[in-house]
This record gives sequence, structure tokens and C-alpha cells, in this order.
Amino acid sequence: MKERVVIAIENGYVARWVAEMLKDFSSGNGLEINLLIMKQTKTRSRFLDRFLPPKLWKIFSKVDITGLFPPVSGDYDSPLLGMVSPRSRKLIPDTGNHFYKGLFLEKGNKISAGGYKGTWFFLWHFFALSSPLVIKDEDANCSYHAFFQVGSYSFKKNVGFLRFNIEKLLNQLIFERNHGFPKAKSSDILRDKLFKILKYPFWEFFQKYRERFLAPRWRLITMDIDSLKEMRRINAKVISPPAGFEWADPMLADSNEGLFLFIEEEVNDKGHISVVRLNRETLTFADTPQKIMEKSTHMSYPFVFRVGSDWYMIPESSEERKMTIYKSLQFPLVWVPVRNVFEDEQWVDTTPFFHDGKWWIFSVKKQVDYASSYQDLFLFYSNDIINGEWYSHPKNPVVSDVRQARSAGAVFSYRGRLFRPAQNCLHKYGGSLMLCEIIRLTDDDYEEQICGEFLFPWYSKLSSFHTIAVYKDRLMGDCYY
Repeated sequence: MKERVVIAIENGYVARWVAEMLKDFSSGNGLEINLLIMKQTKTRSRFLDRFLPPKLWKIFSKVDITGLFPPVSGDYDSPLLGMVSPRSRKLIPDTGNHFYKGLFLEKGNKISAGGYKGTWFFLWHFFALSSPLVIKDEDANCSYHAFFQVGSYSFKKNVGFLRFNIEKLLNQLIFERNHGFPKAKSSDILRDKLFKILKYPFWEFFQKYRERFLAPRWRLITMDIDSLKEMRRINAKVISPPAGFEWADPMLADSNEGLFLFIEEEVNDKGHISVVRLNRETLTFADTPQKIMEKSTHMSYPFVFRVGSDWYMIPESSEERKMTIYKSLQFPLVWVPVRNVFEDEQWVDTTPFFHDGKWWIFSVKKQVDYASSYQDLFLFYSNDIINGEWYSHPKNPVVSDVRQARSAGAVFSYRGRLFRPAQNCLHKYGGSLMLCEIIRLTDDDYEEQICGEFLFPWYSKLSSFHTIAVYKDRLMGDCYY
């Protein structure tokens, strides 16, 4: 027997992308979807909708959804997803014979309405507020916010992100799968709204100006660890690569042979992995970086870690659609693959660490082609990271938020507290660095909270601080300069 879900909508017409999403989701999961239509009169503005640009018309034009799914009649005891206004929500009948799980999209009538109304709502909330989807969970008496990365102006891609997140809601509603969205007060989305709206166009113009006329490149910086106190740069020193090169994703490995820095070295927008010996006291280069790993695909984020006396590396190579663990045969120059994990999946910036007698692994997963590679952070654990089984954490994805999901370096301890650095990709890739304190980490629970943000002033020559490595009383990071 098919699973059944009831979806409440304002009237029989919805945006084309909503109809296509529900049709694909129901057929792919063997669901029976019924409609609870709040207004039986089906009207739409045919005249205005015709003036939508062709690209927007394919996405936001209104279609009659009653031809796809039958309206509900009589009593129902199925999960309820509401794409209705708060006023219409009060009209949903309650016979007293059932208890439904209710998830409602705040202003869902607008987000699913289509036409000029739906187009304007999407543009306003996506580009101005960065959060076009707010979910009201009436069972838990709270709201969840789905934040999106807005660096791309592709309507198709952005609506794809929106579609994916509504699919996550349906998965939670029907199959009780976790969504990972941050819990927040309803007022949080409106905080500093006007400032954000006014600030973003100028910030975007300034970034485009920098890229066009100043030609910034990814470079390395060093600073005192006291920067963690106030989230400010203290005595930051820039280490610049040769002309035509870019350096990013610094990872440190302290061994008997010396202190080594592994980096992504990029030439002509394609990255490979290089290594250089550092001075332990100043973190300055003791020699010239050497290329140690290169493929036909882009490589970055060379996370190195030690198990016993052996060194291993998990570089980011999501284009290969597999996560590969490499072992060093001659540290730090010679590396060979020893294990492929999660093949035919796209994993980004994998970050393992050892804590409380077991290995934990953070990694961001791009779950489908129209999802974001900045949003969903997954957590795994294992007693043997090289040869053992990796167990998925029951709360996966533990974070579903582009402001703090994607890892930005190794988990580290500072003043007795455990921190996970993360990239803030809200306005652009690696726009700033978030410092997240891990509050609870067990086999069945995970909780973290943002403690601060490393953000360069708008007038600084430095920007896009997005990876750090900690060594004693010093930090090494990367930035645009």
C-alpha cells in the first residue's frame, strides 16, 4: 500500500516548478498525494503572466495541479504540508479523529503561487534575504530556516536549491528523515533586513570591481592565535605565490621530519596538491613548494592526518564522484591510494578527527545535481578509519545551512573547548570563516553553535578568509588579496 500525504494549497493553480517537483517526488517514492484546496475557485492572471520573460515563464508559469493529484474528501489522517497563508491555515478542518504532522511553508501561498506574485516573492527573499524558505513546525512549536548560497544568478539553479529543500521537508514529514535546518525564532529572518538589502548590491559591485581591476589571487596569511578572542586579524602577514599561481586550503602536518604545509596550488583554475617545509617558529617557508599529487580533475583541501606512525590524506576531488584515502609511502612526497569510500557520490572537504577513542568524519555531500555543495554536512564515526566501517550518524545531515556547513580546516581544541571551523558561503564561496563550538558529540546526538565570524573589513585588501590551520600559538589561513 502506498504512503499517503496531504498537501494544502490556496487554489488549484501552482507554479510550474512546484507541480513538476511534486510529480517527480511522488513517482520516485511511490507516494499517493492528495490535495486539500482551501479555495475552490481557481483563478489566475493569464494576462500578466504572459509578460514574464521566457526563462521565468518555464519556471513560474501557473499550471492546474488538480489534473495531477486528486482532492481529498472527508476525513484524513495523513501528514500535512501546507503551502497556504496563515489566514487560510486556520480554516483547515479538524475532525478530532486524527492527529496529523503539520509542516507549513511560511508565506507558502506566495512561494508556490507562480506568475508575477511567485516570481517577485522568490526574487525578494532569495537575493535580498538569502532565505526564501521558512518552515513552521506546529508540532514542535518552532520555525526552521533554509538559507541558500546566492552567488549564482541562474534562476534554474536557484529554484533547484529551493526544490531540493522542499523535498527534504517531505522526506522528514513522510519518512521521518532529518532535515538539519537551523531552528530559529520567526523574527530572526527579518533582523537587519533593510541593512542587508541596501548593503548587498554595493558589496557585490565592490567584489566585481576587485576581480576585474585588482585581479586578486588566493594567498596565505599567518597570524597570532589571539585572533580567536575577538575574531579579528592580529599581525596578519601575507605569503604570496609566484605570478600565475594561487595558494589555498592550508593543512599542517607536524612530524619527526619537520613541520610541513600541504596546500592546493592552482594554475589556470585547476588545482593540484603541493607541499612545503615550514619554519616551526615563524611558519615561514623553508624551501619551495613541490607538486605531489595531480589528476585530470580539480584537487583541493588536502586534509592530512596520522594513524599510529603512518600518514594519510583525503583530498577533495568530488569531480571523480568518490572519496579516496591516500597513504604516504615516503612522507611527505609519495602518496598512493589505499581505499575508496562512498563511490558514485560527491563529497566535499572531508575532515576527520580523533575524539573520545574513535574517529569522527565531517563531510559535505551534494546529494543531487540540483542541490548545493555548500549546504548539507554529514557526520560519520568509525573505530578504524582506514579499514573499518564508517557508521552514519542518526542525525544526518547534522547541519543544513550554507553559513556553516562546509568545513574550513581541522577540528581543534582551544582553551578547553572543541571548535570546528566552517565556511560561510551565504553571499559567495568562502566569503568568511565561522567558528563553531561543538557542544555535544555522541553516537546518537550532535550539537554545535556559532561563536564568531572571521570577516575582513570591507575596505581591507584581504577578503574571503575561508580555511585555517592551527599550530601552537599561531594560525595559518588563506584569503583573496
